[in-house]
Amino acid sequence: MQVITIHKSKGLAFKAVMLPFCTWEINGKPNGIFWVPSAGTPYHHLNSIPLKYSKELGRSSVAKPYFEELLYNNMDALNMLYVATTRSKEYLYISTMGKKTDTITNIGDLLCYVYGQRLSEAGVFQIDGRVNALPQREQSRNEIEISTYPLSDRLSQVFDAGLKRRDIDLLIGESAGRTGTILHDVLARASTPREVKTVLDSLLLEGTFKEEEQEYLERQALSVLEHSGLQEILRSSKESLNEKTIIDSAGKSYRPDKVLVNGNSVTIVDYKFTQQESDTHMEQVSHYKSLLLAMGYAEVKTYLFYALTGNLKLV
Repeated sequence: MQVITIHKSKGLAFKAVMLPFCTWEINGKPNGIFWVPSAGTPYHHLNSIPLKYSKELGRSSVAKPYFEELLYNNMDALNMLYVATTRSKEYLYISTMGKKTDTITNIGDLLCYVYGQRLSEAGVFQIDGRVNALPQREQSRNEIEISTYPLSDRLSQVFDAGLKRRDIDLLIGESAGRTGTILHDVLARASTPREVKTVLDSLLLEGTFKEEEQEYLERQALSVLEHSGLQEILRSSKESLNEKTIIDSAGKSYRPDKVLVNGNSVTIVDYKFTQQESDTHMEQVSHYKSLLLAMGYAEVKTYLFYALTGNLKLV
């Protein structure tokens, strides 16, 4: 005799299987913790909140995620029953407690509800018959042989590692590169000094930086947005598109920091957090310009703003 859990029995088969305790919960364990979206609750400023799992949640503002969790628990319980009852080759014995109420709280209650009218006086439901084996099917081999396997460099051509560099810098980058990455995100989302704190609060909740770093980041972002020339450019636009991806005809992606739209004219602002100016920076924004001209905009202006020196440069 081998004693084994249902989960461990997956993929195995035995001549005889006994299920002595077919009474696991189908609605989930009461008072267990599960996470729900916080929208529509007093904690809406958080992405999600942990709650104790109980049927009272079905009459609360988180009723929808509660009933979704209830459905998942029901499916898990039925899946476990399926696994348990399909491990036997010839004999399967199931025992459970008798059903005391009309409610169904565990898998044994469900079995009693389904087979209740077919139980004997002793409370036994028995199927005694031969299990016919399925005939073996011949499997046709659908194979081909090739001398070489074709490869494509399509993904290498369209993947721009620069678009992922900021995410990598946040995790393993040096202090200067990481700070520049965070400030890039702040300046992409904020157009006025008044918006800086709101954006930083949001990034703090996302875990982008530590609380003690917020004051320094706020000073740096404000020093950029309070630049008179930059503010004049930002205020002159009717629509601001922040870090939107542009895909060219070859499928390659590009992402300017800010695209300011004013009718049929567009202004691009790209922030740089380096001490030295570079020809590569100018080539980058010039390419952005050619892409937007190809999209049909009549006039496109491009600016580089070097945050560390406060230099706003028209390219």
